[in-house]
Amino acid sequence: MKELHNEDIFDKIKVADAICITTNCSIYNHINPMGALAGAAAQRWKNIPEIYAKLIYIAGNVPCILGHISKDNPKDFISIFEEIYLDRSKYTLLIAVPTMYKLGEPADFNLVERSMSLLLELTNDYNLNPVYAVRFGCGVGGLDWQTQVYPTANELLDDRFIIMNK
Repeated sequence: MKELHNEDIFDKIKVADAICITTNCSIYNHINPMGALAGAAAQRWKNIPEIYAKLIYIAGNVPCILGHISKDNPKDFISIFEEIYLDRSKYTLLIAVPTMYKLGEPADFNLVERSMSLLLELTNDYNLNPVYAVRFGCGVGGLDWQTQVYPTANELLDDRFIIMNK
């Protein structure tokens, strides 16, 4: 695992195989009320709160591919539910990584740990490299990176993962 400081994760769309947004697992009126980083993603791609809510219903509280972002035009987003063949070299996957069960509650370390482990499996399954993420459960989630999350992240995640800290 590598760390990168003072850069915006959304600026990595052109070079990443995947970018990960940390999320909560709440559903209200058939949408996921995305806050913080996920909220910033929802401002860019308006349909992801509804997409993620559907995925929570289907798969539960696990990392999920929300869709594909065009590397040439990052405003273009194609939902995971649209059935089309894409040239993966031209798109970056957008992955939701759950870190808290309910919006407004602190991050749950056990959920964070499980999400990182499942994200590694997803990365292996899709042969993703590089994968950009933020400090899982830190920030709004309230977990401490150095003492709580980093030791586990450093053990689980290999050099394909670049953790952003802005």
